[in-house]
Amino acid sequence: MNIETFFDISDQVMLFFMAVLVGAGLGVIFDVFRVIRVVFPPAKKSGLTALMDIVFWLIYAFTIFVYSVEYGRSQVRLFFFIGSIAGFVLYLLTVGNVVMGVIKKVCSIIAAALHFVYSYSISPIVKIVRVIYQKESAVFVRSHKHNTKHSLNIRNLLKKPIDMLYNKKAKLD
Repeated sequence: MNIETFFDISDQVMLFFMAVLVGAGLGVIFDVFRVIRVVFPPAKKSGLTALMDIVFWLIYAFTIFVYSVEYGRSQVRLFFFIGSIAGFVLYLLTVGNVVMGVIKKVCSIIAAALHFVYSYSISPIVKIVRVIYQKESAVFVRSHKHNTKHSLNIRNLLKKPIDMLYNKKAKLD
């Protein structure tokens, strides 16, 4: 059994173009992370963006490793990285821009629809509940103030133990 240890030129060209396809596939995965950033803008401010970048690069490294083991006879070649990066960049500059433009447009349409639904169905209910809450809280506050005044008056009616003695000169034991 004779195992070939070297790649000829046609094999290397084929592996390079396959690496370009792998890079384009990784661009699709990167677009998933970009969609999360577009849909959830607070993710940019938190550490979630850094975490997603780390996860993406771990996926990238694992994919190149598996590609090298499966197709490259467990040899990591520089043109695997160059091909995958070229495919990644080509995807982002062509299809990726179109995909992100469509996703941003769809997200803005969905946000406008949700705002419309909120402003005409939920917002009036929130306003009514807010008015009722303000009126009820005012009643409870008045009631509480009345109760505290009344309790202070009751305390004033009670006499101190020393005042209860008829003979003020008597000593308490």
